[in-house]
This record gives sequence, structure tokens and C-alpha cells, in this order.
Amino acid sequence: MPDEIEELMWRMNPWWETGTVPHAITGVLREKYLKKMEAYASAGHVLIISGVRRSGKTTLMYQYISRLLKRTEKTRVLYLQLDH
Repeated sequence: MPDEIEELMWRMNPWWETGTVPHAITGVLREKYLKKMEAYASAGHVLIISGVRRSGKTTLMYQYISRLLKRTEKTRVLYLQLDH
């Protein structure tokens, strides 16, 4: 079981190998929302992204992760899909 979990985590976090988020999953850049996310994060606040299905929540997270990778070690960024 631990090997399966580790494999799943590697698949959810492809930047652990490449150092970048694959372009195919970053979608259309939402600069307005990304700036707000960065402001909350830099203030030490927790941010909850909610919305209807297929509204772009995951894509927005991938965009934010892409920004994080410019200033953070790639293995320190963990993304988990809790519905998996």
C-alpha cells in the first residue's frame, strides 16, 4: 500500500521530476486571481477555493503552483487530489 500511495503522489506532482507544471494543464492565465492568492499567502492566511464543478479551481491551483516553483524547491510543493 505505501508504494501505491507514493506512486500516486508522484503522478499528482509531475514537477517533482521536471521542475515545471506541464503546460497542458495550466490553462488560460488568470492573473487577477493569482495576485489575490499570492496576497493571502504572503499574509499567512489560509485560502479556500470553492466553486461549481468544472469552473477552473484545479487549473488555478496549477497556475499558482507554477508560480511557487519559481521561488520554491520543487519537492516542497505538494498537491493532493483528496477525492482520488
